[in-house]
Amino acid sequence: MTSNHIFYIPIIFFLGIFVGVILAGFTSRSSASPNKENKTTKIKGRTLAAAFGVFAIVFILTHMLPFPGGVKSLHASLGHQPIFDMQSSFAAEEVYKRVENFGDSGRASYKAFTFTSDLIFPLSFFFFLFVLAKFVGERTTLSMSYRHLLTSASFIWLASDLIENAIVYNILSTYPDKNVFLMTMLAPVTTSKFILLLVSIILPSIAFVGFRKNEMN
Repeated sequence: MTSNHIFYIPIIFFLGIFVGVILAGFTSRSSASPNKENKTTKIKGRTLAAAFGVFAIVFILTHMLPFPGGVKSLHASLGHQPIFDMQSSFAAEEVYKRVENFGDSGRASYKAFTFTSDLIFPLSFFFFLFVLAKFVGERTTLSMSYRHLLTSASFIWLASDLIENAIVYNILSTYPDKNVFLMTMLAPVTTSKFILLLVSIILPSIAFVGFRKNEMN
């Protein structure tokens, strides 16, 4: 198991429980008031459940199984050296040395990874986080501007992830040239990405606990 798994698995476990709790609340209240319809509710429980299911399946395929182009496959092609997501390097020289050690085949595999698994996974995660934020926001007393904040967090996180992918791809593609600026920016962008991901999860959780309506329709 890689440190990548250690970060994501507790998050997915928490999200699974969180989705189960809010869907259970939604179902019980809907059953208690079968004739009551909330016209402002657009995201249904089945949509949220489906979004989580797709995200979980994509995670298993790209991170847990030796799927071609997945994390395990890439790890093997790099000689079991950690990718930049799993171990950040803040100094440009260290980044350059690691890219050098990846070798030609490793660099080629890593480049392909940035626009396959490392694109599919964050897109599936983003879709789930967006649906979650919308689902929770529609069932809270928050104003429309705060509801937009909930959904905006997932967009900002996705942007940071895509920027990280672009930086990694550029560094790998331009090797043996050295882009000191991008190499120096890589670790801060990666760190920011993980912080923004946690924010995208924490905000809907706080909204659900502290601002949900008495009746979840």
